[in-house]
Amino acid sequence: MLDYSTRLLGMIGYGISALFLAIYLLADPTRAKGLLYAMVPRSHHVELAKILLELKVIVGGYMRGQLITSLAISMFVFVLLTVLGADNALALALFAGLTDIIPFVGGYIASTPVVIAVTPQGTLITLVVLALMILYQEFESRILVPRVYGRMLRLPPAMVVIALLVGGTLAGILGALLALPIAAGVQMLIRELHVDLPGEASSDESKERATHASEVYEHLAEGVPAAAAGAIADDLATLVKKSEDARATRSDDAHRPSRIGPLDPKPT
Repeated sequence: MLDYSTRLLGMIGYGISALFLAIYLLADPTRAKGLLYAMVPRSHHVELAKILLELKVIVGGYMRGQLITSLAISMFVFVLLTVLGADNALALALFAGLTDIIPFVGGYIASTPVVIAVTPQGTLITLVVLALMILYQEFESRILVPRVYGRMLRLPPAMVVIALLVGGTLAGILGALLALPIAAGVQMLIRELHVDLPGEASSDESKERATHASEVYEHLAEGVPAAAAGAIADDLATLVKKSEDARATRSDDAHRPSRIGPLDPKPT
């Protein structure tokens, strides 16, 4: 008990520190980012701005994915308990949504009070609810989580499962909790830093665009303080990202096979 209590107090302390750090960074983001830009050479400011922009997208996508999965299990538990006439259905549904944040074991923690809530209705109903909760956990871990997080974080569903397994094996629950944003971040860094993988062909066009954007930035930010230069880099990175997304969309449309077959010539 002393060992677990010490760990719990340590986690609470780190959580409070992280919360206040996030508040301070959000209260004055320009100065915080200005310090970061001051420590990085200006020739890499545009790449840094794009990385920060992508990290924002990754964190937002991870939070949206977690919200979707938590809402899904909350609705499932609420409907199940309401149909069976169990007490405190809403409270148990909210508890299930909160514990679903914990990877692997969160759903099973949520299942315990749900099963206990229906025990007065007999052994058969209790076993049926237990089976339904286990089936839902399998559905969530095998289908819902890979689909939702894969779409939000732009990861293949198989990569989502592999990242969760590797993170959970190496660092337990905390590793599984951080596995998906870390995997998405590594994939983003490889893409934004133009790292050529052994099986990938190098994209000279993307490197040329990055070089041109850096040249434009150096011209615009000449003689400007780091904080203001960071704001210029942010705006330029946003424009570059919009241009790349539009180009990727056109490329996907061009390579997508048409569902309409060749038209027969009209009879003369």
